[in-house]
Amino acid sequence: MTPYMNKFNFKSKLYIGIVSAIILVITMSTLFYYTNVKERLSESWVSHSIDVKSKLQEINTRLNDNAKINRAKRRYKDIDNIFQSNSNSDVFASVSELGLMVQDNKAQSANVVHLRSQITKIFDLWQSINLNEVRGDDVKEEAYFRQEIKIMDEIKVSIDDMDAYENMLLVRRRATNQQSMDINNAVTLIGSILILAVVLGLGYNITSEFGKRSKVELSLKDRMDDQAALSAQIALNNGVLVGVQKVMEASQKNKDVNSFLQTILDGIIDFTEITSGVIYLVNEADAKNKLAPAVSRGIAFESIKETNLDVLLAHQHGNDKPLVYVENIPAGFWHLSSATGKILPGTIVYIFVRFKERLLCVLELAFFQSPGERERAFLNMLPGAIAVRLSALQVTENRDQLMQELQEKQEILLNQQEELQQSNEELLHQTSVLQASEEELRVQEEELKQINTELEEKHDALELAKQAIDLKAAELEQSTKYKSEFLANMSHELRTPLNSILILANLLGDNKDRNLSDKQVEYARIIGNSGSDLLKLINDILDLSKIEAGKVDLSIEQVPVSSIVNHMKETFDVMSEMKKIRFSINVDPNAATVINTDIQRLEQILKNLLSNALKFTTEGGNVSLNIEMVNPNTISFKVTDSGIGIDPSKLELIFEAFKQEDGSTNRKYGGTGLGLSISRELTKMLKGTLTVESKLKEGSTFRLSLPLIIAEEAAKPAIQHKLPAGIEENRLSGEGKTILIIEDDPVFSNILKNYAEEKSYKTLIAVNGQEGLEMAKRHKPDAIILDLQMPIMNGWEVLKELRVDSELRSIPVHVISAMDEDKAPVNGIVEYVRKPVTIDELEHTFNHIGSYIAAVKHRLLIWSTANTNDATLKQLIVNLPDDVQFDQVSEINELIELGKQHHYDCILADISTSEGHFDNLQEIRENNLFAGTSLILLIDQEISPTDEMRLKKISEAIVMKSKEAHKRLKDELEIFMFHVNDHKPEEESSKEERPKDSNILDGKKVLVADDDMRNVFALVGLLENHKMEVITASNGLEALEMLEKEAKIDIVLMDIMMPEMDGYEAMRNIRSNKKYSDLPIIALTAKAMSNDRELCIEAGASDYMSKPINSQKLLSLIRIWLS
Repeated sequence: MTPYMNKFNFKSKLYIGIVSAIILVITMSTLFYYTNVKERLSESWVSHSIDVKSKLQEINTRLNDNAKINRAKRRYKDIDNIFQSNSNSDVFASVSELGLMVQDNKAQSANVVHLRSQITKIFDLWQSINLNEVRGDDVKEEAYFRQEIKIMDEIKVSIDDMDAYENMLLVRRRATNQQSMDINNAVTLIGSILILAVVLGLGYNITSEFGKRSKVELSLKDRMDDQAALSAQIALNNGVLVGVQKVMEASQKNKDVNSFLQTILDGIIDFTEITSGVIYLVNEADAKNKLAPAVSRGIAFESIKETNLDVLLAHQHGNDKPLVYVENIPAGFWHLSSATGKILPGTIVYIFVRFKERLLCVLELAFFQSPGERERAFLNMLPGAIAVRLSALQVTENRDQLMQELQEKQEILLNQQEELQQSNEELLHQTSVLQASEEELRVQEEELKQINTELEEKHDALELAKQAIDLKAAELEQSTKYKSEFLANMSHELRTPLNSILILANLLGDNKDRNLSDKQVEYARIIGNSGSDLLKLINDILDLSKIEAGKVDLSIEQVPVSSIVNHMKETFDVMSEMKKIRFSINVDPNAATVINTDIQRLEQILKNLLSNALKFTTEGGNVSLNIEMVNPNTISFKVTDSGIGIDPSKLELIFEAFKQEDGSTNRKYGGTGLGLSISRELTKMLKGTLTVESKLKEGSTFRLSLPLIIAEEAAKPAIQHKLPAGIEENRLSGEGKTILIIEDDPVFSNILKNYAEEKSYKTLIAVNGQEGLEMAKRHKPDAIILDLQMPIMNGWEVLKELRVDSELRSIPVHVISAMDEDKAPVNGIVEYVRKPVTIDELEHTFNHIGSYIAAVKHRLLIWSTANTNDATLKQLIVNLPDDVQFDQVSEINELIELGKQHHYDCILADISTSEGHFDNLQEIRENNLFAGTSLILLIDQEISPTDEMRLKKISEAIVMKSKEAHKRLKDELEIFMFHVNDHKPEEESSKEERPKDSNILDGKKVLVADDDMRNVFALVGLLENHKMEVITASNGLEALEMLEKEAKIDIVLMDIMMPEMDGYEAMRNIRSNKKYSDLPIIALTAKAMSNDRELCIEAGASDYMSKPINSQKLLSLIRIWLS
């Protein structure tokens, strides 16, 4: 067959194979269709027999059900309404359907007719029974039952006969169906084999043909590859030539050497896509081949120094080559730099440009990687092209320079000749005039002597006048200083008696003993309110005096404009509603979202402006705050009202201290006239302007314009004072822990004494610093409350003596003084409270004292890999509490060794993220030596979100180094120490003597999200007992709705396992809203798996606690986050 087929060409063979395959497919399709039709017919008869059997079963079931129902009806009276039997029509309909199904079979049709007659007989029997007669008559019931059983047995025999017949037909039809399937399979198999044989033959011929053609294609491809390589080389050469041509054409416009070289360097960098390069010119006058930098790009020109040819990196490769490639760059070489960092170049290329064996210049080009073939070809063509043009430009410059020098010398010579001639003429004239002037000079000499005498007299008078002016200026400056110091001192002195007034008025107003009448309580409240107003006035006076004395320090920070808007809205919405004034805040969409300023001073100005606007606007009026941009660098806060307005002639008067637009004694609106004066001075400090536009009876508009960025000003040092010494007798009272009160105000010291005794403390009272120091040495108190401004020995000296005494340095000192906090010492005190103090502040102070007295010694390990003299760490160490003992290491090995010797409560790791300490931190976390040890990280640069998430999983806190980092570290360490205390057994904690809980929880609103009502009930009872307002939600969706619905929620307790939306998803949704970025969320879970804390923190939780909940620990955790 093969020789026969070889007679045909490939096309004929292909046609024969395709036609044969088509014929086989048609034949097989016809046979397959025939056998398939036959098979389907057999399958239909099988299905028909199954349907008949199912219908017989259905009739049998219906009849049996009817029989059971009829028997039940005959026996029980009340069953008629319970069961409903199948109707006759339904059964006969099923029989009719059966008759239609077997109408093609005479035997079965006859059986259906017989079955119908039997069914009719049983239905007639049932209908003939009188149920009322049969019920209760067992004889009749038995007769009917037997007759019924007989007929039902006959029906069952008929149905069984028909079912047996159908079974016989089903077996026969299934055999026929199987035979059809076997024939169909055989036809399919034989046809498939034939078609496969044809396809294989056809495939063999096609494969052979394609094999021959593949060889031809490979040969052709090799020729095309050679042609492509040749074309690529030509294209490369053309590209290089075009590049060189562009560079040289661009340099044709340059008329001087430097611009020519800059054009050449720019062209090289553009073509090779490198970032940096330098061109040095050879100083021909210097025999040592000095190279002076001419132009550069990508490197600061000022940083490039003059060098020597022998110093270049190319020197070791030889300077006689046109191009030198240096691969190994030393570490001290200049770096390629950008905004993100610095890196050494990978390759330096030196191009030596010579003209007639004379070196003209050297090009130094920096490549990140070794240059490719295209760049090398380009660079090889450059030296010759540059040399010719550069040599010509140098010759031209030298010629022009010589011509210019020659011209300048000629002009100088001409000028000298003219000057000489003119000098000769003047000399002749002066000779003649000199003789005539001699006589005049004698006369003028006498006149000059007289004038000189008069000038000396006038100079003396002027000097006296200047001294008088300087004296007056000094007196004015001194009087201003005395005024400011007087106002500041008076404000401090007024606070001391006012402190007692406010506290005693509040105590009287509370009327705990119920021994005051309502009118007396009202009097006490009026005294308290008046004292508060007086305190506000004193604070205003102090602010003004501090501003005038230049002693106000600014705290510059990034402030979101949205936070200012929210604060102003919260502050003034209620006030505007009470006065029935429409108040609105409008922010221009183009306004900046962040401003760099002092938020406290800015809000002080805005509050003053808005308070005035509301005060001078009558009911039904409008007040608005509009925020917009004045220019790209300035933002404007515009306060507009529809109030009484201001006389235009008095617009400047209102900004003067103690001055008002209406200064009469019977004026309608009160006030001191200090607010706007303070606001304008604060505005000047913030580098802004405060202007006003107003018309009487039409309202006013105050515009505060501030720069978006303001430089932070340095703080001024505190002023120290010295006072004389003395001593008085001491006093001891009360029982329990001992508190030493050093206070020269007897009224206030008595208040502190009573308050301490209510808290179960023993008290010692000293009226001056020296007495207090002696009592501290003698009694060793557990805590000290100290005033700063006292006779005999002031508070600073007491603090200094306490800190140098090893037995007293660990005593916590709480300062309560009328002095400003910014003038108080920052070291050596636990807490600072400014007089006058409120009951809440006293409560907080004594709670703070209690927590310190109850504190235990803790051990801190500081691991510093960056710099052991770091300022942040130094400041933290200086301010560490005395009950914290610390060790410091610089290596991970030292840290592990110390971990074997001591148990540390916390590790503070000061690491450099660029040095790769992630593995070391993971090793610390996984080491059993540090199980239960908190880990706080201090880093020195920004990290990626991925690294931040990785660090958060193995640490308790991450702190970025900054000016304020030590404060953040101190806060984090306080939280860590608090957690350590929480691990003590409850029995031990309950035995410690400490004062009553802080009222920090009072009135705070907490959202509890938990689907277990028992947990909710327990938490609500616990939190409401501490005067917290509790809102509940049963799942995450409800929690989100409550957050949007409620005005202000202070903290959230979030269960994890909840329906509809679990705690993880709810926390992610909360954190996605910027409004809730700082909302504390404590996650509560019953799973307590090892990675629960990481999952909760990753989802957005602030802290984590596992169930069952420890009540005291939960309350402590809430206090931490609310503080």
